[in-house]
Amino acid sequence: MKTILEKLLMRDDRKAQPSTGPAKTQGEGDRNRSPLAISPDTRVSQHAEGLTLLHIPSGQIFVCNRTAARIWQGATEGRCLDELSEEMSRQFRIGREVAQEHTCSIVSQMERHGLIIQRGL
Repeated sequence: MKTILEKLLMRDDRKAQPSTGPAKTQGEGDRNRSPLAISPDTRVSQHAEGLTLLHIPSGQIFVCNRTAARIWQGATEGRCLDELSEEMSRQFRIGREVAQEHTCSIVSQMERHGLIIQRGL
């Protein structure tokens, strides 16, 4: 059974597979504290269920539910993975490690598709 955080970001064709998250590396702590930012190549439209994102260079459309939209909002505020993971842990009353794993997975998907970037990396 998938958790709510594993189902947050879905491509418009519904064929995207969830990421297993970023690889654990020696510099992971630095990565988790690097501020996020939205890509200048992305346009956003809000709706009742969350957000629709358009990646201009690829023409791909992505639909985010409210929780993925919160992660997106955190990126617009320059928040880091650690901050967002802590927020998800509190909001969903799940362990911090689980929240961090799933938040990192969603951020990795957004990065892979060119929707957000990490500043300072």
